[in-house]
Amino acid sequence: MKKGVFLVAIAVLAAVTLPAKTELINIGYNTYNNCYIEGTNFSNVGLSVTGVYDNNFYFQLNLNYAMAYELNGVRVELKSTGITSVGVSTILGIGHDFKFGPLGLVLGAGVFGDFSVLKLDVPWYTDSLYHYYYLTGGLAAGANVFIKLGGNFVINAGIMGAWNPLTYSVNDDTKATKENQAQFSANIGIGWNH
Repeated sequence: MKKGVFLVAIAVLAAVTLPAKTELINIGYNTYNNCYIEGTNFSNVGLSVTGVYDNNFYFQLNLNYAMAYELNGVRVELKSTGITSVGVSTILGIGHDFKFGPLGLVLGAGVFGDFSVLKLDVPWYTDSLYHYYYLTGGLAAGANVFIKLGGNFVINAGIMGAWNPLTYSVNDDTKATKENQAQFSANIGIGWNH
């Protein structure tokens, strides 16, 4: 079921950006800081779709599945902890693409949104499923550099920085808000470009 949902998501994302002047689809590894708890860094695998249209409209959508997190210098692999984290983030704004032979650069900035869910199924921590929801919005800018390997296949690396004037989080027990929070992410992977 999960695999089918993921494949449908890939098809929808590809269709949305198909009319783009430049489309970059990347599957790979990324890091994401300040998720859930300030100072917490998550290491994810995920899918990123970026598009720049003829009118310089810029679109980026990222789907992430966490593999590990790091807090206070301690790294914890999630596969054996009973912790699951998934998220989606997007940037909508203006951008431009530059191409230099096999090399390419995509720049964009605009309105940013991020929604993530953390699920705990940890008997020593809680006697039932525990969910944590995280929603934030603000402004962000991103850059992706790619090199074509042959045809439309590429190696891609990107960075993104966001400023969030308001971050809202809720779990099974409490609600909280934070102001003026910064987020950064970096990714590298293989993908497809046209």
